[in-house]
Amino acid sequence: LWHMEMGNEFNAMKQCEVVIKMLNNLRPKDPKEAHALLTPIIAILGETQTSRMSKLYEDHAVKLGQGSMPLFVRNMRFVLTTGNGFGIDNDTSWVLAQKLS
Repeated sequence: LWHMEMGNEFNAMKQCEVVIKMLNNLRPKDPKEAHALLTPIIAILGETQTSRMSKLYEDHAVKLGQGSMPLFVRNMRFVLTTGNGFGIDNDTSWVLAQKLS
């Protein structure tokens, strides 16, 4: 986020790609940790790569939260799903069906 704030979009994108490549090695242990790692990346790449960010979030935060998903993980998942061009008309029943912690 610092690079974006300084107007250096190229380095911001480059740093995002480095962290994305490291995600499998970092192996977050819980959805809160994955959320913390991915939130700045989503803030930087989200507008132009929503589909990719949605998949990354599913793979790294949502899967860790299966069973008792924190509210902020559920909310981010909802934002990424509806912001992905799917629209609110798609099946978003999972939003209300998830058990929250």
